[in-house]
Amino acid sequence: MAKFLHIQQFGKPLHYGPELQTMLIKLGFTLLSNGQTYQQFSQKANFKNFPSDAWLTDMFPVKPLVNIDALKDLDIGFSGVYLHKMRFSADLFRDYFGIKQLYYWYQDGLLIASNDQMAILACLPSTPEPNLLAIKNYLNDRCHLSPSTFFEGINRVLPGERINFSFSGIEKSYFWPVKNIPFKDQNASSYIESLKHRIAHFSNHHKKIYVAINGGIYSASLASLLRKYLSKEIKGIFHTSNNSNPFYSNRAHAVAVVHDFDLIKTSEPTDILKNLQYLTALTTRPICPSTKSIALLSTVKKAQGGILFTGHGGEEMSQSFEFYKRTLVQKQDFDLLKSVLEKEHKLSGVKDNFELYFIRELYKLLTGSFFQKIAFILLIPQVRKPFIFRFIKIKLRSSDRNKRTPKTDRLGQDRPISSELNTTLEILDTLGNQLKVQLAFPFLTKEEIRTQVLEKDDHLKTSAAELLPDIFKDDKKDKESNSGEIKILRLIQQALPLFHDKHPIWQYIEKKEFENEISQSEELILSSEKVSKLLRKLYLGIWLNEFYT
Repeated sequence: MAKFLHIQQFGKPLHYGPELQTMLIKLGFTLLSNGQTYQQFSQKANFKNFPSDAWLTDMFPVKPLVNIDALKDLDIGFSGVYLHKMRFSADLFRDYFGIKQLYYWYQDGLLIASNDQMAILACLPSTPEPNLLAIKNYLNDRCHLSPSTFFEGINRVLPGERINFSFSGIEKSYFWPVKNIPFKDQNASSYIESLKHRIAHFSNHHKKIYVAINGGIYSASLASLLRKYLSKEIKGIFHTSNNSNPFYSNRAHAVAVVHDFDLIKTSEPTDILKNLQYLTALTTRPICPSTKSIALLSTVKKAQGGILFTGHGGEEMSQSFEFYKRTLVQKQDFDLLKSVLEKEHKLSGVKDNFELYFIRELYKLLTGSFFQKIAFILLIPQVRKPFIFRFIKIKLRSSDRNKRTPKTDRLGQDRPISSELNTTLEILDTLGNQLKVQLAFPFLTKEEIRTQVLEKDDHLKTSAAELLPDIFKDDKKDKESNSGEIKILRLIQQALPLFHDKHPIWQYIEKKEFENEISQSEELILSSEKVSKLLRKLYLGIWLNEFYT
């Protein structure tokens, strides 16, 4: 639950008046400043002060950091500052998965960094201009992990990144790059054992245990494992809304009944705009949020503390399997790759011939033109040649030559965590800090990556199957209800009065086009893609209304 602020002036005296200090005391920040001096206003942030260096971190639980190189050994959510007093240098760092967040502003030798973007805004003489490129990418749904924020000049430390600031400038590096992941096989039973240890590790200091259940297999498995392997009582929390599909609600209820724990149901607020304004002000970004996070965490808050377990990261970690396959191609270990793909082929239930499937997957993993890829595949002895010619015929006949490629960040396609998940984690972290609710993400560990790369998500499904009720064997669900459309219409009705003729939103979007989309949404004739774009415009308007009107 730590909030910290670091201010460093390179080459000049640091002049910050008592007004800032008074403000920080009220906000409960721990301040570390200028290399030699510090003022600790709060015990929330973990502060270690030594003659030659100092550490200021936000991590749970607290693990000693002997030196800056020890970051690669950590496997939990953390962010922080390492200050070397003798060299007058500062390092900012953040955990590999981006569970915790960290922002900074650096100009003319002045560094202001915090794990709360609001603290940086409070230290600046005026609110920075909106970041035009970030807004453009946002409106065009170009989501990727970027160091830029929506405020010009305020940047984000990326997951797993270490940034050194000194007299000579800025130097960026990654303390746990993906390419150094050591892969090892692990069977289902040992995987569950390690997951049990992580669950116990998170819950040791908490008497009240809650778990967010959305009706999916990961949250349901997590709830089942918590109930079976913890000696403490747990409570489940499920978010429901009017006219919503009962499929997931029935699943969540079945898990609670089978494992005999209470299931608390939260409901959709009537005033959606109010919740969005609250979340926008708190996260300092235009977002496409699920406001149910507020309801889930507020429920734990009202119960006076505890820890909330979530299944975030379970499903997303299967992306790491793609990285592993590319690694095997780079090493030209095609025997192992073929063996791995055979497992994937069986798990996927694809009825296509495996040899053809093998070639198709190889083609996806290779870089270069069509002819370069085919030439390379022809040289691979593990490929049966007749199927190559069948593949060429299918490929040439296909008209779908412009399939969308996966979204990537600046680290390339080898990153096993999606930008969408990272954004969710940042929002949850901000909300958890505000409401003083501890969140646990037991799936987000390096060990999880090592496990997933070889067996995809089969370990959890195999091991937890006996713990899940029979309803999970039936994947049939009814047609989605219109609850989402009703929610959008309600938000439009509430938000439209904000967008007057002089509102700054019209600097970024066309007014007539926006009004046309609104009328189409009221007639329920917008496609899902256009609905998404409309919502982004609404969220951008709410953000501009919060910070620029």
